Formats: sequence, C-alpha cells, structure tokens
Amino acid sequence: MWKINDKEFELDLTEAETVERYHKSLKILEKMPKPTKKTLTKDYILSYCKTFREFYDEIFGFPISEQLFVDVPESILKYNQIYESFLEFVKNQPTGLEALQQFTK
Repeated sequence: MWKINDKEFELDLTEAETVERYHKSLKILEKMPKPTKKTLTKDYILSYCKTFREFYDEIFGFPISEQLFVDVPESILKYNQIYESFLEFVKNQPTGLEALQQFTK
C-alpha cells in the first residue's frame, strides 16, 4: 500500500494487469517534454504536472490524480516529491520473480 498525502493506494506489481499498466505508464513519462531556459514557463510546468497525473491514472487503472493531487500546487518540486515517494514504494515491492521464488522454496 502506497501512503502519500494522508491517502493510501494499492498497487500489486506481481499482478499481470498491473505490470502491463506499469509499463504503459512509463511510456507516458518518456514523452515528457525536456525543459530548457526558453521552455521553463507556466505552460511547461502545467504540461509537466499533467504528464504526471496521466502517469498515475494509467498505472493505477483509474483516475486517482484528483485524489492524489488535491491541495497540491502545480509545482515541479511538489510533483517530483510525490514521484520520489512513489519510486521508493515501487523499490520496496516484491517483483513477480521474488514472489515466485518465495513460493518455490
């Protein structure tokens, strides 16, 4: 269970559908525009944040971004902090291979 902003979201990375959504969601992040001195504008920041909202909606399979980002300003720093929390959560999840190894011991 991922706990963030006083909310909890379930994500099982040993489940086939979830893994498929996970890989699709990573492709969303790959399409994020790269910042430059000229592009670091309000429009860029809004686009950056929108990309992350789409990422979370895809990976969880339902629109969680409204819940996840309630009271969170459209801020690269704030969105990155949430993403860092998510990466830490994912890092601590067992993989399908680890779950299989536990079963076959």
